[in-house]
Amino acid sequence: MVFKSAIICLIVAGLCHIVPLLADEIYTNCANDNNLGMVTEVQLDDCTETPCTLHRNSTVEILVGFIPYFTVDYLSLNVYGLIETKYYKYKYSFINNANACDESYNIKCPIEEKERQIFKMEVEIKSYYPQWELSVIAALSDENSGYNIVCIGIDVNIE
Repeated sequence: MVFKSAIICLIVAGLCHIVPLLADEIYTNCANDNNLGMVTEVQLDDCTETPCTLHRNSTVEILVGFIPYFTVDYLSLNVYGLIETKYYKYKYSFINNANACDESYNIKCPIEEKERQIFKMEVEIKSYYPQWELSVIAALSDENSGYNIVCIGIDVNIE
């Protein structure tokens, strides 16, 4: 009986990874069990399949719709690049630990529980960025608990 339960769990876990691909999602949910919100949508300029192609010397806009499960007083933003198996924090300090409760990100805090939000961010793809594929991880975190409200990963190809 335990063996059958284990097989069912593996099948269900596998389907969870296939469903986003079938639904043409461009992101993966990188949140853990302590996730304190739900992603409702993710859009990245003209990207309909992964990896999303980003052109150097351009600016892209990303929109992330989400619903927090509780009232959020302060939201911080952290961005990482995942190359092979190593995480690299985005080197520009204005993004990491940035106050995401800012009009430039289309968010005004406090955010009430279950109040849908659209986080908006423009990212400049510098001309000197190397040409490569990587996963970009972005997390919006509750400042008080340190837990992620939402966390998304998007596979990109910089050309």
